[in-house]
Amino acid sequence: MDDEKDAETQKDEEPLLSHFYCLFLHNSAELIIKKTNLDNEKSQKLKNLLEQRLEKGQVHSGIGAVLPSENGDKSGCYYNSFESSGQTSSSKYIICLLTEVEQTLDLFRTDIDRLCLELKPSIQAMNPEGDVPDDIGASLQNWHSIAVDYMVRCNLALGDNLKYLVYAALMDHKLQVSGGTEELQTDIKRFYAACSMSDILSQLRESRATQADHSPMGSIDMLTDLNTTQAESQAALTVSITEDSIKLDSSDCNLFCEEWAGKLAKAEYRENALRLKQIIDLLKLKFIQTMNVLKRLLRDAEKDFYTLYRTFLFLRDSGNNEILLHYVSTEGSSETAKVLVVLRDFIQEQTVQ
Repeated sequence: MDDEKDAETQKDEEPLLSHFYCLFLHNSAELIIKKTNLDNEKSQKLKNLLEQRLEKGQVHSGIGAVLPSENGDKSGCYYNSFESSGQTSSSKYIICLLTEVEQTLDLFRTDIDRLCLELKPSIQAMNPEGDVPDDIGASLQNWHSIAVDYMVRCNLALGDNLKYLVYAALMDHKLQVSGGTEELQTDIKRFYAACSMSDILSQLRESRATQADHSPMGSIDMLTDLNTTQAESQAALTVSITEDSIKLDSSDCNLFCEEWAGKLAKAEYRENALRLKQIIDLLKLKFIQTMNVLKRLLRDAEKDFYTLYRTFLFLRDSGNNEILLHYVSTEGSSETAKVLVVLRDFIQEQTVQ
């Protein structure tokens, strides 16, 4: 009797599984479930949905997508397919990752895409007739921990050092991580990449170049294009991990990064990966919005001394002047270059005082 109670207690303490996966093999004849942790009913339902999309030609190799939820269901399913490298060239594997919170799949799309790309060579090399290797099964089983929960682990591990990591990421510094476990190193690198503006800035530069090609006035975007010299002298942040601590070799920070790191460290958020990612995305949005305002002010400050002073106040009050100025360029305008020189000198004088 006591054994039965202990078994019931243990069952109650086990967390409910809310993250699932299913690996399919699709050949010319059928869609085969190779490995899954879904029950029979749910796996069959998922199989039917995929068969419908395959028949309509809506499953494209190498492109991750999210199945729309139905009937008000908040759960979500991400799938990604790629061709098999086996003898049957017409066959493909389809990875399906499912979660009870559909929003997770959208917010962490980049991380989930990366995980699928990392698994692609191993899955393609599988024997279609054989079992799924244990290492692939383990990665699929733990997909949520790998692609989502790193946000929580890194946040808790870094503690007060988080603000320095955020600052370095926004400044686009190179990241070097040494010591510790491979998992912790990977967590820190992924967290750093999530905070970095490099992808967004690259997209903006591409958009600016496209606009410039179709505009007689040329480009009006003032985002920095780092030249070869700047790239070679790009600053670096080194994170050293030991059994007792995590040390960063830079304490550079500003008020903007400190405030955002404070939000990430709040007790109600620090163990919620979804909320942490939302906060980081809001940080990036705030940065882009501030950049847009600064660019407008700089253009007006070329002709108006009052606007020049307003621009200085804007930079000062942003708590983020060094990062904003880091991304401002003088392309095509000598007048803007003069404005930036004045602003930098004035900010430096105020800092010294």
